[in-house]
Parts: sequence; structure tokens; C-alpha cells
Amino acid sequence: MIPFGPQLIGQTEKALSALLQTVLTPHDLSEREWVSLRLTAQFDGAGELDAFLADRLPATEVGPILTDLRHRGLLADSALTPTGEARVAEIGREIADLTGPLWGTSTRTRPTPRPRS
Repeated sequence: MIPFGPQLIGQTEKALSALLQTVLTPHDLSEREWVSLRLTAQFDGAGELDAFLADRLPATEVGPILTDLRHRGLLADSALTPTGEARVAEIGREIADLTGPLWGTSTRTRPTPRPRS
């Protein structure tokens, strides 16, 4: 067992990132696009969405990401479209289903074990 520390944190981050990619790839989204959609869902409309995201996504050029998400019909102005809302909800459920067993919060229905004879 790896003791708690940088090595464990690094391996955990890489494993969770790989799991996230398995969910995002079929939706043709990058991790930065996904984070941008999630943050947009939390945006209260105060100020500019670009500045809100830039403050939370360091070293990321948010303009091209937002332009692409708008072009794909997931954002309109500074909010998610109904399609964007549905996509965020769908991916959120997929992530919860995939990672729930890791945290002991699985939403999947498990079959009831049969009694042994």
C-alpha cells in the first residue's frame, strides 16, 4: 500500500482523470470544456462569464472554449442552453455511476443476492 503523500495523490489524480476521459470522450468534450460547462452552470450572471471562468481556470484561454461551446449549441450568451443543461446533467449522472463505488455512494441498483441452499 502506498502511504499518503505526493505519490498517492498523483496516482489518484491520474486514475480519476482517466475515468473522466472515458465519460467525456463519447460526448466529444475535453476536460477543460467540461469544467467550463460545470462552472457556467454555477455562474450567477454577475459580471462577464469570460472573466468568471478565467478566474477559475488558470492558464486557460477561455475565449476559444466558450466560442466552441456556443457553436455546438451548449451555451448561449452567458448561460447553458437547454441542450447544455441536459448534457451537464447526463454527464454528471454518468460520472456518479462510474465513481460512486469508489466513494461508497453508488447510484447503480445492485442485484439482490440469492440465498444459498
